[in-house]
Amino acid sequence: MVAVGQPPSRRYDYTPPKWARDKLEHFPTAGRLHMANLPTPLYQWSTGTSIKSAGMTPSILQRLEELDITLYIKRDDMTGGCETGGNKIRKLEFLLADALERGYQKVVTIGGEQSNHCRATASACRMVGLEPHLILRTPRANEIQQATKETEGGIGYTGNILFDRMVGSSIYTCTPGEYGRVGSKQLLDRLCSHLEETSGGKVYPIPVGGSNGLGTWGYIEGVEELISQWTSIESKPSLDHLVFACGSGGTAAGISIGTALAFEALPGLSPPTVHAI
Repeated sequence: MVAVGQPPSRRYDYTPPKWARDKLEHFPTAGRLHMANLPTPLYQWSTGTSIKSAGMTPSILQRLEELDITLYIKRDDMTGGCETGGNKIRKLEFLLADALERGYQKVVTIGGEQSNHCRATASACRMVGLEPHLILRTPRANEIQQATKETEGGIGYTGNILFDRMVGSSIYTCTPGEYGRVGSKQLLDRLCSHLEETSGGKVYPIPVGGSNGLGTWGYIEGVEELISQWTSIESKPSLDHLVFACGSGGTAAGISIGTALAFEALPGLSPPTVHAI
């Protein structure tokens, strides 16, 4: 339980689920921030009968009902507002706690031009007093870097870039070719070194998507949350499949590790098949 009125930068001790403590090492020693709105809801989705009986056009999901499939949706789009919502904030609760514990002043991360991860990282950094620096991958990078106030070609003010600007992020660009040749880690390391040499202060790198060993704990812990909700459903349905979007792989790693270990510790329950799309 988070104490009311505490600043977002307050770190809390973190105790992993017992099933994780029994099997894993290298726990998050810096604790955890409480920035996300958790637990996120778990909804049973209507697959068509109630809609059809009301005289409306049937849902495209009605076929699931015909196949005796029940669909639940875990609403992790509701972890935060439009500035931090989505799956990234679960990882950032551990990553930014580590940055604060180790005395960093600035954070550098990388992603696509309209990266949700970069938007969430920049916003979360400002909430806890860290300075955000973003490397955005765009095919327009050369044009953007050559642009001036008098010419066309700036990176613009739309979508997530608007949020990035609103929280005062320093924005750098690279082309997809540079990203492929140099690699995201090398680009992060170069910018961290440049910032430390030119402006001082310790700079904390966060990989694309927040996907590293520490960030993975966001969804290892998320599995514990899901199991608590699932086992409280009165009808006690079996959980056969978990399906989610996959980009940089950190969410997939956390959910895969979490489900394998957690369900092993639950008598009488088989682990679901995990599908990273």
